[in-house]
Amino acid sequence: MPVPLRVEALESRDLPATFGTPWPDGQHLGLSFAPDGTSIDGVASNLDALGPDARLAVLRAFQTWAIYANVNVGLVSDSGAAFGTGGAVQGDPRFGDIRVGGRPLAPDVLAVTAPYNLYDNYSGDIVLNTAADFGAGGYDLYTALLQEAGHALGIGNSPDPASAMYEFYQGPRAGLSAGDVASIRALYGARQPDRYEGAGGNDTLATATPNPVLTGPVTADLTTPTDVDVYKFTGGLLTNRVTVNLRAAGLSLVTARVELLDSSGRVLASGTAADPTHNDVTLSLGSVRAGQTYYVRVSGARGDEFSVGSYELDVKQSSLLTGLTDLVGGLLDDTGLNDTLATATHLLTGAPSVGPQTEYGADASFGSSRDVDVYTITVPPARSGAPVNLLLTVWGADGCVLNPWMEVTDAFGQKLDTEVIAADGNTTTLQVRGLEPGRPYFVKTFSDTQSVGGYHLSADLRTETVSVPELASGSLTAAAPTSRPFTLAQSGQVHLVLGAIGTSGSAEAVVTDAAGHEVGRFAANAGRGRSLDLMLSAGTYTVTVRSVSGAPIDFRLGIAIVTDPVGAQPEDPTTNPAPTSPPPEPVTQPADPTTTYSGDGSDPLPSQPSPDPTPSTAEPAPATEEESTTSGTITTEEPSDSAWWY
Repeated sequence: MPVPLRVEALESRDLPATFGTPWPDGQHLGLSFAPDGTSIDGVASNLDALGPDARLAVLRAFQTWAIYANVNVGLVSDSGAAFGTGGAVQGDPRFGDIRVGGRPLAPDVLAVTAPYNLYDNYSGDIVLNTAADFGAGGYDLYTALLQEAGHALGIGNSPDPASAMYEFYQGPRAGLSAGDVASIRALYGARQPDRYEGAGGNDTLATATPNPVLTGPVTADLTTPTDVDVYKFTGGLLTNRVTVNLRAAGLSLVTARVELLDSSGRVLASGTAADPTHNDVTLSLGSVRAGQTYYVRVSGARGDEFSVGSYELDVKQSSLLTGLTDLVGGLLDDTGLNDTLATATHLLTGAPSVGPQTEYGADASFGSSRDVDVYTITVPPARSGAPVNLLLTVWGADGCVLNPWMEVTDAFGQKLDTEVIAADGNTTTLQVRGLEPGRPYFVKTFSDTQSVGGYHLSADLRTETVSVPELASGSLTAAAPTSRPFTLAQSGQVHLVLGAIGTSGSAEAVVTDAAGHEVGRFAANAGRGRSLDLMLSAGTYTVTVRSVSGAPIDFRLGIAIVTDPVGAQPEDPTTNPAPTSPPPEPVTQPADPTTTYSGDGSDPLPSQPSPDPTPSTAEPAPATEEESTTSGTITTEEPSDSAWWY
């Protein structure tokens, strides 16, 4: 019996992932390998199934990008916490900023990656398909990881077949194209020599960095595979031994050779890093002569991409009387000297105009429960002449939960309105719109819970705006809570932001599933915002917002989906998509496309260009999971069964 012709609507092929946002601190990125058994959306990671060389392929791919820009990726430990676990956007001690795991996926993908986003610490996570045909006769793992590393660093796809970011697999690649190098430098800037190089470099004994520098740990950089750093010091009067420690573990993937030389250039002791997974070097020398000149020479041990990176060098002299001389570096001084606008710390930027790179940054600490730190920045002009917006991010160092907050004022002390993008106790991200180029502004940082500890501050100036799409807003009383439903068509991570508007009281939001079971709860005090990230299965949920004290208070509730990058499964797009039932209250989707975010940076790609995608006769163009908040329904659309590779 003949089948009548019919017209069917195909799923959208829009790319939800937002690229072009650099990490707040690209020079200090941590990468970790999730141990086997780590939960990835409920499935145990099994990265070891890819063999012993898989980890080196991952590191080599990231290092291929890092050598061209102000980027350092250091290998750190991983506790095995489930993927999507909340925490600091960078520097969480439980795992790396970028996490790599593996699990079996559908045969249409090799890996999926989340680019850096402003919502949560799912940014940069990579999941490899351990069921894919990697190895001899199959896909080249390094080539696949080269693109995934680019995505994790914030780089999107390229139409250039010579690019590592080209969307079709072209066979094994040896490295990056000129366009790839330009892309990574556009986000992070070209890799710069360290401050000890001087005008002519410090590559030789004659140009060695002099003695005063080696009064404590030195943080420096091998900027190219042929770069050499030489330092000079003098043996102390009672010194009987010199110990040289080069630390690179956790800082970068550089594999260095360290040599200790006498005044004639003769090598007295040397050590070499074995590989990027064990890249610290320690050597020592006894019988040091008082008043004699000695040199420490640092160079790349391999002559390849692993010969570039940041390191910390510490030279210690010991004697029979004093033992080792330990010298300690410190954070930005926190003695109350920058607590006011008049004494604000001036943050410097190397960017002459507003661009994608993070313009300002500082490492500091709250030294007491009442400590307040004030910084001043001057806004450079935007290249396009457009208004400038400020994104501020502050997070606790080494996993400190500081509940940080920030206030921004102009030169007259007038407080500016801020929008909450994220505030989960670990990391706070706020946006201020419409700053004027050339004018100074002040940023006050403090802890809402009077917590003490170190923190990182990042200030990013941009012409684009970001926001969390609104789900509901209005006024609350004890007798008038507000409820709004939303629907997930596919399992994923949901980012909720609650803002309480007023001078007193607080608002609380409770998330329940279709059966009425509570799956999440969070609250925001008046004048503050709070965020919550939840990994949820497909289904319908309800958010109920109420006044905690019963007193009237205004609120705003925002919601965005950070799509689980490993949740996609093949789907035949020639069948009708599963219908969803829109709730009675619509969700407003902003018109500005820069306000829609998804954590799925996978952009699964076909292994070869597709023919004309006629629905009834040909494979459709590749699709990625999509976020939509139209009509109150958050849907995640699955990829087609085209031959995607990563």
